[in-house]
Amino acid sequence: MTDRPHHRRHTGTHDFRIGRTAYGWRAVWLSIPFLLAGGALASVGAGWLDPGETAGAPAWVIAVVGLAFFVAGALFAGLGLRGTLERRRAQRALRRDSAAPWFADYPWNERGVDDDPHRRWTRALALWCLAAAIMTPAHWVVLSDPNLPRLVAAILLLFDAAMAAALAAVVLRLLRAAKYGRARLGFRRFPFAPGGTVDVAFSPNRFDALSVTLRYVEERFESVGRGPRRRSVHRARVLFSRTTSVSPDPDRDDVPLSIELPAQLARATRLRADPDVGYWELLVGSRSPGIDFGAAFPLPVYDDAPASPVEPLAPLRRRRGALPFEVALPLAVVVFVAALAWIAPTSYRLLAGTLDGLRAGAIGYVELRPVRGTGADAMDVAVDADGTVWTLDKYTVTRRARGTDEALLNGRLHRSLFGAPMQSLSAIAVGDDGVAWLGGWRGSLYRGDGRGGWRRVDEAGADARGRVHALLVDDEALLVAAHGGLWRVPRTGLMPGRIDAVPHGSARALARSSRGAVAAAIGGEVWMGERGRWRRVWRGGEVQSLAPRGAGGWWIGTGDGLIEVDGTNVERVRHLAGRRVTALAESGSGDEFGLWVATWGAGLWHFDGVAWRVVDSARGLPDDSVSGVTASADGVWLAIYGEGFSRLDRTTFERIARDDPG
Repeated sequence: MTDRPHHRRHTGTHDFRIGRTAYGWRAVWLSIPFLLAGGALASVGAGWLDPGETAGAPAWVIAVVGLAFFVAGALFAGLGLRGTLERRRAQRALRRDSAAPWFADYPWNERGVDDDPHRRWTRALALWCLAAAIMTPAHWVVLSDPNLPRLVAAILLLFDAAMAAALAAVVLRLLRAAKYGRARLGFRRFPFAPGGTVDVAFSPNRFDALSVTLRYVEERFESVGRGPRRRSVHRARVLFSRTTSVSPDPDRDDVPLSIELPAQLARATRLRADPDVGYWELLVGSRSPGIDFGAAFPLPVYDDAPASPVEPLAPLRRRRGALPFEVALPLAVVVFVAALAWIAPTSYRLLAGTLDGLRAGAIGYVELRPVRGTGADAMDVAVDADGTVWTLDKYTVTRRARGTDEALLNGRLHRSLFGAPMQSLSAIAVGDDGVAWLGGWRGSLYRGDGRGGWRRVDEAGADARGRVHALLVDDEALLVAAHGGLWRVPRTGLMPGRIDAVPHGSARALARSSRGAVAAAIGGEVWMGERGRWRRVWRGGEVQSLAPRGAGGWWIGTGDGLIEVDGTNVERVRHLAGRRVTALAESGSGDEFGLWVATWGAGLWHFDGVAWRVVDSARGLPDDSVSGVTASADGVWLAIYGEGFSRLDRTTFERIARDDPG
């Protein structure tokens, strides 16, 4: 037995018992900005509020940050209310029984107290999740910007190591709770008097040896710093500690303990004092193979206490098992998985697929490259003859060449060039000469000069009448698929005119084959033009996208899947039934052939001529609604409406994609 009556600034493994926050009611008022800001950010991330052009991060990042702020505010308010309500409860208890002030100090059960380990690990897990949510923006910035200094990534890595250690501590608490469950300390007298004897019974009696520590702890909130740096911090110190070794009687259901309180430290328990609290507690532990046991119990020690005999709480039953917990747990997991695979193979495959999706999703979230410097409302993406990538969101056109990003047109530049606000953009095409063409939601049409200048073509008479859905640079002209039909604009940007050889309905998609034939989707039909002559080659549902198929034929993306039409214009097969196909792009040829299929709500699909594979939000894609796709030498570029642009290289795709489940 050892006595250690001394001051220590740290209490070791300790769950604080102070029943208030540093600010009391002020904590509730202080939580209001957190709740309002968190609610607003979460609403923006969920799509309930429109941030306009101010959103500078993906929706999921905004939602996580908003949720973290809201939860932090709720916790802060809850702690403030808890302290206030505890004071009121104490006042009521004191008025009800002024001769027993200990009931006003703490809601004691005069027969005993339980230690609930599940409450500790759930609270620790909640705090860990809150910290992880707060760190989410930092991870997004580091992972999405490869040009950040390595020191920033190294600092974040240190925080990640601390988070990993904290998570390991949470898991250890969880395993300890699962292995040992609740512990109980029954009171044989209530309450105890300073300098007297603590007469209690511990259960369950399942250990060969116990380490019992009696200690007195003081806690307080102290103000540190000055001026704007002034803050309140929590302090805890041990004023007395005595450890005793006990060998329990295995024939009893509980372990009787009789411990003398020190006469030299005649202090009582004060759990509702202000600004500090002090209390006696009993720590009971036991070392065993694997995970050790530990529990902490507050003790009712009060001045002028009668120390009346009471009937203690019934002892908890001991857990009996043929195998140690550390062996039984993994064995139970193996048996469960094997039984699941045997009895319910479908559920087993679902579980295995979910775990594989989590693995692939972790890879995808790290290796899918978000494109910085663009708006969230990604509309389209294109690649010119030199391999330069052009990205188009609603209000910005960006050229990305040789590691540099150049905004060629945005709202500010548009106002300086044309003296008017910029309309939303919807389509882009780049010719072999590097000249870009842009189409807008209200029929606006722009031609670039290759040097950063722009000209409004629609002001010269190219009235597209409604949204421009697609653009295609042909040998001698630009083809415009718009709500008012199909238009032809000479590359000079002069003498535009409508093509009357096709219907005047809404044109939505354009494509050109290797032979120079052009396909246009108008209404529910596909028309093909060669040498100035047009003919209908397919009729069916609403067409969203087109792409050439080999030497002849077409891929036709509809609201109900992808249709493969051969060189004789015969529909061969329908793929991806029930999925809305928004964009198509081919990459490679022969053995390297690949067709990339963007869908709205079903992710990105790839067809190698034999099998289909998919990457969706469960495997790292920022969102399952992809509005544009194109292939370049350094990967596949995706326009994801609401989430900006991302780049996916072939190696990452092979690691995270899953086969079409059929």
